[in-house]
Amino acid sequence: MPRRTELQTIEDLQNHAGFDNQVYVIETAQIYYYNPTSTETADGVNVVSLGDSPGRWLTLSSPSTSQQAAQADYDWQGDHAFEQSPAVPAPTAPLSAANKAWVESTVQAAIDASGRANVIYVDPVNGVDQAGNGTASSPYKTITYGYNRVSTPASSVAGLQQWAAEKLIFALMPGEYNEGGTQASPNDVTLGFKRARIALIGDGVRIGGGINATMRTADLPYGDALRVGSGGVHAPDLPWPWTNSFVFPLLELQGVSGGMEAGFVTENIMVQGAVKMLYDTVTGDNWQIRLANNGFMADRVQLFGGMQVEGPGAPPAVTVELNDMSCQGGTLGRNVASSFAFSLKAHNSQLKSVVGPFASVLEIDNCRIQGGFDRTAGIGGGTIDFSSSSAYSKISDAAINATLFKVGSGSGNVNIYVDAISGAQLLGKSLDNGTGSVTLVFIDEAKAMTYQPSTPPDWLTLPATIREALDRIASAVAGLLAGPIP
Repeated sequence: MPRRTELQTIEDLQNHAGFDNQVYVIETAQIYYYNPTSTETADGVNVVSLGDSPGRWLTLSSPSTSQQAAQADYDWQGDHAFEQSPAVPAPTAPLSAANKAWVESTVQAAIDASGRANVIYVDPVNGVDQAGNGTASSPYKTITYGYNRVSTPASSVAGLQQWAAEKLIFALMPGEYNEGGTQASPNDVTLGFKRARIALIGDGVRIGGGINATMRTADLPYGDALRVGSGGVHAPDLPWPWTNSFVFPLLELQGVSGGMEAGFVTENIMVQGAVKMLYDTVTGDNWQIRLANNGFMADRVQLFGGMQVEGPGAPPAVTVELNDMSCQGGTLGRNVASSFAFSLKAHNSQLKSVVGPFASVLEIDNCRIQGGFDRTAGIGGGTIDFSSSSAYSKISDAAINATLFKVGSGSGNVNIYVDAISGAQLLGKSLDNGTGSVTLVFIDEAKAMTYQPSTPPDWLTLPATIREALDRIASAVAGLLAGPIP
């Protein structure tokens, strides 16, 4: 059986009205891509696991016997499709070209009918950059060409709803993406936001340059006039669930699995250059009023050049979430002054990149912090602060061997919120806030930590927590001193 690779995830926005029981995405749907061969059997087809209820496959109005056989060879488990158990015999006859075409058309029909995703296939080894390509059977060669073939939404209610709701997905086949350049001199991937949500999804992918995703009014419905920030003039025309609210434009990098693919030693998605979200200059107001919050999300990705938010326009608030990944170099932060935050959330990741010059740390959980923090990274003076909100886990369960901790704004006081494990590693380090001060605020008090003495006979009654032990020791010492402990 060919190796099964989970290629992409399509979000269910739970807006099924108007589809009249036609094809739409049910909860979290997966597309599985099977490596095609000339003697491919029904076990190796390209199968889409989208349906209107778990347990039922998508069907054409009159599927042929062979098509039914191909469907019967798979089953639903929850919201995912898998091969049937070995007890179910698999068809042995190879699929015809017509049936392969049916499978591909079913994938596209399911996605197109959902009105929620536009999938563009790219293969740097076998693809060709020419009009009419971009399918699984005829992929493009470069990501940039594929993006440039995407139409700009119309300046109408329908165009606005398409822009907000239709996710633009680039399904990346394994290989080295030099975007028309060479390995020694690669070109950057150049994207915009002709759709509010852009996703690059793949495995065994090496992007030789960087990724530049630019927010420009020319890519937007209504162009320079677009206002979908909270209470904006176009907000009432947004589709559910954004109606009368605001859209959350998002750039997403999604690795699929691990290991090597097709002889390439990359794992998931590797980006050699910097990933940048860029904002053109706009007149009359700023991007926060036009779009409100933006986001960048990366999962199972290696970033060698970091991730930055830059101008020349004033960027809006951008939330950056990093999961199960590695940041090997560069910086993580906003490189231009703005009154809106670059908010960082990182989980189970390696952070060799330097955080700064502008950043607001919401949480760094179960990470290795190796690059540190630098409010002066690249420019004269930035600001790095740390959220006190109980909605975030602060810096917790971290392994910290960084030595660079230039935080705050260079004056006043900045609090760093940490748990005991992380805070203990910071106590001996130089925490620099210029002429100001740095305070470590522990989010887990000693009263919540259990205590098991190494010499139990030292205690007549064993204390249950560290706080109880310290309080009893302090009381005993104060009694011996016949007064307060100096």
